[in-house]
Amino acid sequence: MELKEITTRYLTAFESKKLDILESLFSDKISLRDWEVSAKGKEKVLSANSKIFDEFEDIKIKILNMVSEGNTVVAEINIQLSKNDKILSLLVVDVIEYDNNGSIISIRAYLGN
Repeated sequence: MELKEITTRYLTAFESKKLDILESLFSDKISLRDWEVSAKGKEKVLSANSKIFDEFEDIKIKILNMVSEGNTVVAEINIQLSKNDKILSLLVVDVIEYDNNGSIISIRAYLGN
């Protein structure tokens, strides 16, 4: 499977709050860093994702642009997070690195304007 396809699968699983699919896509040595969270290891990253899923009632992700180079995919996305009838819209750039088996080993997310 091409890395862009795996990235789309990752974003779709995140949007659908499917921890089991995320678990299957993550390397055991995955690391996550964004503007609020830093986690290393599959269990800690899944736990960080679970907290987001619990906090927001609904998540919508729109892929705006995606570029693949070597073992890295950069995805510009718009994320809409719903909570108590309020919607938070975020422009985010994800830099996702893969190991040679196609498992995600690193996710670095940057908040845009």
